[in-house]
Amino acid sequence: RRPVMNQNQYNLISVCFFTLVGLLHLMRIVYEWSLIIGNWDIPREVSMIAVLILGTMSVSGFRILLKK
Repeated sequence: RRPVMNQNQYNLISVCFFTLVGLLHLMRIVYEWSLIIGNWDIPREVSMIAVLILGTMSVSGFRILLKK
């Protein structure tokens, strides 16, 4: 049985997802969008941390993709 997705495809999809979500968090900071879940207004610091983490994951993922 052939696998549905190989490792390179999985890595590419993951990198695209992390980059997209990171950019959305960055846009939230720049454009001062609010994010409310239930009754909780999520502070912008959460998005700042998310940008750092997701940016690191995206850069690492791109490096892995370029190695192969």
